[in-house]
Amino acid sequence: MMDSTNIYYKIKHNFANQLQLIDIYTRLDKHEARDRLIQSLVSAFKAEQQFLKLPLAQTIEVYITHRVSYEILDYDFEIDMLSSAIGSYDKHVAEIFSRVFEDIKSRIKTKSLLTISMFETNSSFELLFVLTGDIINQSAADNVTEISELLIEYKYEIIRGV
Repeated sequence: MMDSTNIYYKIKHNFANQLQLIDIYTRLDKHEARDRLIQSLVSAFKAEQQFLKLPLAQTIEVYITHRVSYEILDYDFEIDMLSSAIGSYDKHVAEIFSRVFEDIKSRIKTKSLLTISMFETNSSFELLFVLTGDIINQSAADNVTEISELLIEYKYEIIRGV
């Protein structure tokens, strides 16, 4: 596990890179590109914040640990929760996140995007992980519902009350 100083430096480095890119676009009068980048950063920040506000302390710890130690992934989130009831399943959700993150490590070598979708219905919680990028390992795995050279999809359902 990384120590807090290394994590801090990594965060500052990534933030500085983003600001430098915005500055370069501004200096080159590429205002549309700059504005798209800013909108993309704001959108990604808001989506991640929505995830981080869920009552899933163990799951969020798994996510953050993976995020700071495995930089090859970018993340996007789609969260549609009707209540905070998913918090009762935190341990189970954290185990799912851990399994998916471990499986992904054998499937990519280049920068990729992981979209994490979490939906709540009256009877269940659905977790969908969609990895897009250059998928080098297309072997079957538990809960994989689709796989190709460019995409792999993992789907989980947690039935309420079970």
